[in-house]
Amino acid sequence: MTYDNAGLKPLKVGSNKTLIGVGDKAGIQGAGLFIGGGAHNVIIRNLTLSDINPRVVWGGDALTLNKADGVWIDHNTFARVGRQMIVTGWGAASHVTISNNEFDGRTPYSSTCDGHHYWVWLFLGSQDTLTLSRNYVHDTSGRTPHSGGMNHAQVRAQLVNNVFQRMTYQGAIMSRTSSSQLLVEGNDFDNVAHPLFNYADQPGTAFALFDQVSAAANGACASVIGRACVANRQQSSGEDYRPQDASALEAFRAYRQYLVVPVSAQEARARVPEEAGGGKIRA
Repeated sequence: MTYDNAGLKPLKVGSNKTLIGVGDKAGIQGAGLFIGGGAHNVIIRNLTLSDINPRVVWGGDALTLNKADGVWIDHNTFARVGRQMIVTGWGAASHVTISNNEFDGRTPYSSTCDGHHYWVWLFLGSQDTLTLSRNYVHDTSGRTPHSGGMNHAQVRAQLVNNVFQRMTYQGAIMSRTSSSQLLVEGNDFDNVAHPLFNYADQPGTAFALFDQVSAAANGACASVIGRACVANRQQSSGEDYRPQDASALEAFRAYRQYLVVPVSAQEARARVPEEAGGGKIRA
């Protein structure tokens, strides 16, 4: 097996830096980005990160966060990557927003042999705090995200108004162990094998409502985060696992003023696929 060494040597981005592509064709091919070692106040926008040894599982990640704080990843496109599109760990990735990105999983080198990329988001930081909002993820087969479950991972993440389409095998969201706490609101799942996947050997926690929302669930949201939770929507997708773990919701009580207030899943479905990705920001 041959591979390009550049895929294993990501470009390092330091503190107080903005990396923004100019025009609709800006990008980096063959190597990813690394934000870590205490780096803070970093913005990555309007890039396509792609073609990082797509035939090789350990051929490189598109974006790595390891001991980083205050990072905004917005309006980028991720495609044809050997391993993870975004990965955190083992150091914390704190105050991170991942928004308006396209994660394109179409690949001829599918580990699940169906043209879908498996490794998408892997969150393993020691104190990860993340917001994932208005991202368009399609043609993948799992780990969107894989959250927690290794080393000393502690993850708290709000997934809000993302659109997930055509996802096979393990589907979309996987929370592992009680140290992973996910609040899942206003997302749209279309043709997704498992909107939330239950990893039975290491079950994690998540709070994810689907229609019809019960009065008790609405009451819990009002009590903990000060408003009603917004239901997720699904069509042509699995219905086997719909967690409403109180501990996952409770993890956001002290941070409720920082939560994104979702629009409806229907509105996300109408807007996100057209607006997400590189080359779509306004000058």
